[in-house]
Amino acid sequence: DNHRWARIMVALVLAIASLPRADASTKARNLNIGHVHRVPHSSIRSRKANGLSPKFDKAAKKTIIFRRGLGSSGIKLGVRLGLGLGLGWGLQGRVFAAEDNKVAYLEKAARGMYGELDFPEAIRVLSELIETEPDNFKWFAARAEVYVDLKDFDRALEDYNSALHIRQNNPTGQSLTDAGFEGRLLAGRGLAYEGKAMWKDALRDYDRALALAVQEDVNPDPYVLNSRGNCHASLSEWEMARKDYLSARDAFQKAKGFRGEGGSTTQRLDGAIYAASNAALMLAQMGNEEAATKEMVTIARRGPGSVDIRAALASMYWKQGREDEAREIWQYACERINAGCGKYFDMDWVARIRRWPPVMVSMLDEFIKSQKLGE
Repeated sequence: DNHRWARIMVALVLAIASLPRADASTKARNLNIGHVHRVPHSSIRSRKANGLSPKFDKAAKKTIIFRRGLGSSGIKLGVRLGLGLGLGWGLQGRVFAAEDNKVAYLEKAARGMYGELDFPEAIRVLSELIETEPDNFKWFAARAEVYVDLKDFDRALEDYNSALHIRQNNPTGQSLTDAGFEGRLLAGRGLAYEGKAMWKDALRDYDRALALAVQEDVNPDPYVLNSRGNCHASLSEWEMARKDYLSARDAFQKAKGFRGEGGSTTQRLDGAIYAASNAALMLAQMGNEEAATKEMVTIARRGPGSVDIRAALASMYWKQGREDEAREIWQYACERINAGCGKYFDMDWVARIRRWPPVMVSMLDEFIKSQKLGE
């Protein structure tokens, strides 16, 4: 998995106003088919992005979420073209009175199977939808999303390419200027490229997606900004990565309507903290440890449940000879935060999945070895 601590995929599909919007408070997973449901929908790899339901801002500047969550991107990006909730549907032996009824039935079945994490069956049903409506790009985009969840990035890319080709040829007469539509497809394909560690290709798609947002006069998607920062970091372009992470942090803080169950804005705060943490890590990589430490202290205060920033801060303190403070903050992260610090003993995970920069991975490794932690 080439995405840090979140599986937040981008299913990029055309809005169908007649389809019901999934309730924002639901805990079920939604497959990106149909009505635009601007929810940074987390995947099963991320607990951070559950329940977000950003509302559409009808002011001059509109917020359109392209992807779900900050994936290695930490939380991965997310437009959820919301589907219903529901359980799996048995399709064998069904007799359909009309083709439209068949499509509606299969669509509902695909949503239900995706919600139950039955990805192979969701693929099967979506493939049948593609056979039934081969010129409907939304089925290709939805199947691409499932393939990303299965880490079958090659097939995901094939489907995103098909969706983009169909959309660009516009066989059904849909508006080519629909705000953010092509950008959502590009952001989804960018995520698939990230899965294959094709950073430059992913970067190109994220650049185009963000440029389309400017063209359509919508606010930049914080998830896309964070993912673009990840690509820059993977290419050792630390300053450019930091710039994107800071932009993502600011975009999360300015975004309106990210509401979880009970009306909380927890998920928006999580996104801002994650992006800010990434920015601080870049500062450390660039050699400004003093400024990086100050930023990490501020982030830790804002995010009392963040293990990640405390692991980083403990590493920094140890490097600076502040041993007691390092042990104290590490103990807090390991024993007083539910998520625990277990993953941070695995340097491969820290470097490849969470994608800390090399300097910070080395600091953490030295700290853990010096304390004989995990033995």
